[in-house]
Amino acid sequence: MQKAIIILVSILFTGMVSAQENCFENCMKNFENSELDYPIKNDSIVQRLVGCKLPNFEAKTITGKSLSLKKLIGKVIVLNFSFATCPPCVDEVPALNKLVDEYKGKDVVFISFSRDMKPEAKEFVKNTGFKYNVIANYPNAEMTFCIIRGWPMNMVIDKNGILRLVCGSIDVYNKIKQAVEIIL
Repeated sequence: MQKAIIILVSILFTGMVSAQENCFENCMKNFENSELDYPIKNDSIVQRLVGCKLPNFEAKTITGKSLSLKKLIGKVIVLNFSFATCPPCVDEVPALNKLVDEYKGKDVVFISFSRDMKPEAKEFVKNTGFKYNVIANYPNAEMTFCIIRGWPMNMVIDKNGILRLVCGSIDVYNKIKQAVEIIL
């Protein structure tokens, strides 16, 4: 099974999936128009985003650092979407922190978009030791990044701003690591 995942991810990175400009804009429209049942509908729509350009974002982290997609082009971006009272979100923090440690000093940036307000996001970071750059309460994150699959959700973006992986919290460490290794 793991070999099949590696082969599939490799195929996606070889250029067979071209960068599409407005996938994220059409995501909610596709969701509303889909006749598939949940969760198959959500998974199918989110997986269709692989190969699409990530929408631009500009935000400040809870520590005041400014981040934007435009400034991060040329780096691998690992995104996480979570919130403090989400048990699977809390459970994946050690695996995500391990990735941060392993890629320290490399062209990989780790960003988490939290549904929480800034005080709750700061408390979450304090309580869990989460090492990502955390952006609290990003306006319309669900719509902008098509968070219809559920929380937590993780994405890996290549150096050109193209989405290469979408995954939940199951085996998150291995999935993200494989994608990042292929891009680097």
